[in-house]
Amino acid sequence: MESLSGNTISHGVRRAGPTTTRPPSPPYIHIPTPLSLGPDAVIHITPSYEHSFASNLTAEDFDIITGGLQQRSVSYTANQSWVYEDRRKAQTILDYLYLGPMSTVRDRDYLR
Repeated sequence: MESLSGNTISHGVRRAGPTTTRPPSPPYIHIPTPLSLGPDAVIHITPSYEHSFASNLTAEDFDIITGGLQQRSVSYTANQSWVYEDRRKAQTILDYLYLGPMSTVRDRDYLR
């Protein structure tokens, strides 16, 4: 068997491309910026007990949680008021549903 040093390659092996000593870089994935559709483009959601997956809730419990009202989804675009520091606060997704860090649960003033 020949040595692999220099330009010699073992028999039956052919280079497919140039070699490099760095790890491969991931491909670029384009994520488009959300379009601002204006303040009138709001999604309204009507919660339905028939389509819920909460098996241990009664219809009355479901109405207490959702308020039995149509919910308005909130979306922030680049020209609206969300700032990077808000990531440490709970964000309203629906009128009865918030998403945020666990530290928000310990903030009694926020929970009131």
